[in-house]
Formats: sequence, structure tokens, C-alpha cells
Amino acid sequence: MKYQGGFETFKEATRYMFQPDLRDILPVLFGFIASLLVLIVLPYTISKYLASRSARRGFEVIGKQMGLNEEEIALLYKCASTLEDPNKVFYSKYIFERCAGKLVKESSDNIPIISTEGVKVCFNRFVSAKEGDSLLLEFEWKGEAFKNILAEIRHITVSTDRTCFGLKFLNLRKDYEDTIRRFIIEEQREALRIYKMDR
Repeated sequence: MKYQGGFETFKEATRYMFQPDLRDILPVLFGFIASLLVLIVLPYTISKYLASRSARRGFEVIGKQMGLNEEEIALLYKCASTLEDPNKVFYSKYIFERCAGKLVKESSDNIPIISTEGVKVCFNRFVSAKEGDSLLLEFEWKGEAFKNILAEIRHITVSTDRTCFGLKFLNLRKDYEDTIRRFIIEEQREALRIYKMDR
């Protein structure tokens, strides 16, 4: 009997001993949340911040190499920072205009969509072709002739009175690539200049 009374007392004591109190739970919960912040959230946030700063510095270096001033670089980075690779803005007229479309004051029909990787070509009639076909291109842009460029049709858009091809250059000469890049940069600078005047 004595032992049974002792066991009941022990049982009763442990019931109260292991019943958690809010004052005991809060420090443990706070410690758990704090360790999550320190071990997971804080390093992730710091790495994202450092990657962002590194991308911005790389963008500024390329911008300066291309002759842009700090104000032009800052203005261009504001819209380019939303892209996965902000530096693509410097090499693709299409991406530049998509990113900073409000800077371009002309109608998109009058702007050739061109980059060092390819070009969009439109005809005011139906043209029969399929994706994967190859074409030999000759065109003039800003008084410069581009001849004997092999290109592959990557995308076709057809309407009742118009056919457009997205073409990928297959054998673009280095001097043509440099000229296209220079023309793209000139147009970007002009668009930035117009935008700054309108502000």
C-alpha cells in the first residue's frame, strides 16, 4: 500500500512536471525561429544581395566599355535589372527595346529587330516556308551592306497580308557582328538621349 501511494504521488508529480508552460515554450520557439533566421534566411539574403551587387558592377563595367556615362548606365540598369541576364540589353536591340520600350519613340514597324544572333524579317505578302529552312540573306542597315549571311528560320508568324520570320544567323562574319553591335549601341544611346530630354 505504501508503495502504491508513493507511485500515485510520483505519477501526479510527473503529470505537472511535464505539462508545458507558455513561459517555457516561448523561449524555445523564439530560439528555433532565431536559429532559422541565422542559419537559412540571413545567408540566403546576403548571397542574393552580393550577387545583385556583382551583377550591377559587371553591368557598369560593360556600360563604360561601350562609352555610356553613369546616368545612362543607371537609367538602363533600372529596366535591365528585371532580366535574368541584365547584360543582354547591351547586345540585343530587341531586348533593349522590350526592356526600355518607353524610350523608343518610333513605330515598331519601322525598327528592324536585329541582334548579333539573328534578325526578324517581314514580308507584306504570304511566303511559303517552314521552321528549319535555311535562307541566304542580303540586307542594308544604316547604309551598311550585309551580304551572303546564312540563316535558319526559327519562328514563323503569318497573318492575312504579312509573313514574318525569326532568323538565326549561322555564319555571321566577325566584322558584320561588330558593325551590328555598334549600330545597336548607337540606337540605344539615341533612345536614352531622347528619354532624358523628355523627362
